[in-house]
Amino acid sequence: MWIDCVHQLLKQHPTAFQYNEKFLVCVLDNLYSGKSGTFYGNCKNERDGWKGRSFSVWELAYESGLEQFENKNYVDREALVGVRPEAELTVNCNPKNLVFFGSYFNRFDSSLLDYDFPPKTFF
Repeated sequence: MWIDCVHQLLKQHPTAFQYNEKFLVCVLDNLYSGKSGTFYGNCKNERDGWKGRSFSVWELAYESGLEQFENKNYVDREALVGVRPEAELTVNCNPKNLVFFGSYFNRFDSSLLDYDFPPKTFF
């Protein structure tokens, strides 16, 4: 799952992303819900055919309030002295360093989450 790779990057580089894990969960939920046209089609041309007939996940995210998706630990890499902003982030694929994406796979078990579910989002 491509977004699990992003989750691993987020966990291994907690200051590198402006968004948090809750954002990834909401993107996945909207991806598989079929309610939004944002993820329809294999190219921009196919997605353009859905304009006006479906809604955009990104517009709803803005309307619902992006502050709930902000990573409080984010550090702007351009502001750091001696760090190239274009430097690549790498994932340590050693099994000891990989983290289970519990906030997605356990999202319906509120006893295992560290935030309220469902989040105040664009569902």
